[in-house]
Amino acid sequence: MTLTPAERDRVALLRREARKDRHEILRRDGHMCVFCHGRRNLQDHHILALENGGDNRHEWRCTLDPRCHHFFDAIELPPTPQVRKSITIEQQVTAQKILLDLVQKNIQRERERETAKSS
Repeated sequence: MTLTPAERDRVALLRREARKDRHEILRRDGHMCVFCHGRRNLQDHHILALENGGDNRHEWRCTLDPRCHHFFDAIELPPTPQVRKSITIEQQVTAQKILLDLVQKNIQRERERETAKSS
């Protein structure tokens, strides 16, 4: 995918902003990968890649270890050819279901926090 200069600037800005609250995402997820529960080399994953129109909303981010991050990147739209070749269709479907469940849980958690703040 080729980005325009304006799109590249947008992605660069969002990446800089994401670094500022990365630790909040890790804390929310219990400092472990939400998929395998690993605790090494944790990364902040944007469920919808910034290059594909994603943003920094917390409900659209999760903590992954590098191996799981590679796995989940394979279901990005569009996945890179080398990533697409490295996992099966069944793994892609499983990952999509897990991500959907994670997003729903995170949205619910954010709503509960907002309700608690306004009370």
